[in-house]
Amino acid sequence: MHCRRFYAPPDAVHDGVITLNDEESHHLARVVRLKVGQVVEVFDGTGFEFLCRVESLMPQVRARILEPLPRRGESPIRTFLVQALTKSDKFDLIVQKGTELGVCEIWPTLSERAEIHLTDAKAAARVARWQKIAGEAAKQSRRSIIPAVHPIMPMERVLPMMPADPHVSKLCLSERGGQPLKQLLPPALPSKIVVIVGPEGGWSDQDLTILTGHGFNLVTLGPRILRTETAALVILSILQYQFGDLG
Repeated sequence: MHCRRFYAPPDAVHDGVITLNDEESHHLARVVRLKVGQVVEVFDGTGFEFLCRVESLMPQVRARILEPLPRRGESPIRTFLVQALTKSDKFDLIVQKGTELGVCEIWPTLSERAEIHLTDAKAAARVARWQKIAGEAAKQSRRSIIPAVHPIMPMERVLPMMPADPHVSKLCLSERGGQPLKQLLPPALPSKIVVIVGPEGGWSDQDLTILTGHGFNLVTLGPRILRTETAALVILSILQYQFGDLG
């Protein structure tokens, strides 16, 4: 039987004792009702994980580290998802399921046909919520690392930040033509894979010019038009099956 699992950032560790924040403390003490002396797992979201024994419950849970645990739940492939902005609930789903499917980083981006316009404050609030969703999904799926959800930026700013070494595979899902994905998958494990998924209204001519100018290959997933949230999860699943640890 698995131990209960909780999250605490790296700065929550002092002298071999981890202090959980208010939310995690409430969940441990009031929701799952663990007791002093019980053993739990705590991960810090950066790759470190510990077996701990609960020492106190109030005012916040404190747990003493018993031993480090091996890194678990991380795929051998490093996948970067650049996702055109969608309605909030759809992006929530993409972040949650993308995390479960092993994505390393999530980059929300604005394309020419984006129909969503946010103030700086609302954009920051959404990114904070998405980062929290990624953390919860990483905890549930027993990942050691929480994917970073980056600030919302125009595509012209995001693309130059993507990995650029010769062994990176760059794939752009397009409903306007392209090669079948199976024809563009590299024969061997690439160092990194960058996947770009377009908006609900599709890519504009300008978007496609920018993307191909940055070395992205246009790919299709078949004859049916998939919703943007479906397309993102389908291609991540295929990549994990082909190169990662799915199946």
